[in-house]
Amino acid sequence: MEKIKNIPIGVVILNDFKTWPQNLVAQLNILRPTIGNYIQFERALDKKAETNVLFRLNRPYNPHQNIWQRAIEITENLLKGSMILGFHATRLLPEEISEILKNGLEPLSENLIKRRLLLIQEMGLISEEIRQELLLHSQAKTPGRAGNVFMFHSMETCKDSSGLGRLLGRYGGESLYWYYDKDESKKSILRSIGRPAIVLGVIPFEKLNSQYSVSSRMLKYFWRRREFSDFDSFTNSSVQVLGVLDSSNAEFEKLTKYSQWKNKN
Repeated sequence: MEKIKNIPIGVVILNDFKTWPQNLVAQLNILRPTIGNYIQFERALDKKAETNVLFRLNRPYNPHQNIWQRAIEITENLLKGSMILGFHATRLLPEEISEILKNGLEPLSENLIKRRLLLIQEMGLISEEIRQELLLHSQAKTPGRAGNVFMFHSMETCKDSSGLGRLLGRYGGESLYWYYDKDESKKSILRSIGRPAIVLGVIPFEKLNSQYSVSSRMLKYFWRRREFSDFDSFTNSSVQVLGVLDSSNAEFEKLTKYSQWKNKN
């Protein structure tokens, strides 16, 4: 696994259990055989449910459920107060990188979009007509996007060209670039602005929101001791930033293998 420079000791990297609190790892090691039994029993039920509808309508009880739930509770209790490393993929101008390093990643808002569009218009990177068009059609007020910062949590995802191609390839994030998705000439304008960048941020475990169970994914990874099933999380607070790696930085290439990507959409 690649190591990222300058990550403070104590920051939890979800797909590297060696960074987890030692007392958490010690307790999970004791429960690990039963955690595995629970996961394997669930997988067997899922397999049977593919061909037998009764397993979907009336799922049998997992005899290892109590230990699994205990492991969930231990994980969540011992991670309280921990700072979780997150990654945010985007395109940024040097001026924006300086702002983010100083003030953190700001939740999406109409005001943020207005400031970013005004900056690139004043720099001569877009016309006033395009600025107004993007502002009119931005998704800054869309429920689920508005007021949130989105992150992912596995270093391996940084190499995922299919998932990150548009985020790193087009300026403005999904809330802006979606409007020009089928307009090649205008897409090229957004591709020309800024540099692809990975923002490294930290989020308190208690403020990590996701439609998935974070602790469940951690336990499955801990038992397998291999791939971590990544997920998007969101928080409605500004995110403290540890660093920004853009394409001018050798660490960006080391983390993403971006030069090898065929999809730089």
